[in-house]
Amino acid sequence: SQLDNFRLWFGLNAIKVKDLKGRINGRVRPHHTRRDKSTGRYIKARRQAENAGFTPKGSLLSPRTFENGEVARSRRENRRTVVIRDPDTRRTREAEVDIYEPMLNYIEDNAFAEAMEIFRHHFETDLRGRVKARISV
Repeated sequence: SQLDNFRLWFGLNAIKVKDLKGRINGRVRPHHTRRDKSTGRYIKARRQAENAGFTPKGSLLSPRTFENGEVARSRRENRRTVVIRDPDTRRTREAEVDIYEPMLNYIEDNAFAEAMEIFRHHFETDLRGRVKARISV
């Protein structure tokens, strides 16, 4: 019958450091005032910061450091995050942590064993909500 099997979809894209629970190692560097005398543009700072790191709170992910990484504050949420600066263009992008391998191992070992109970719980909760809201298809 059709109820004997079902498909489970889950996304395992890389997640930005600011969205994960854990500790960001390093400190936010203040802006400097060094300028080029001829052009007036900002130039590189004298002091170089060590590479920024991230230690996750959970046990599935391992701590890591980011090459050319700096600690900064995100523009929207004003939360600490790690940005990676391109040495040539000096542009930044937010650092991401790849969760594919550890999460896939966890899902295969634990979640598939409990898949029917998890599905049944969400299905019953959805049905109760639809009945309470008088939603019919």
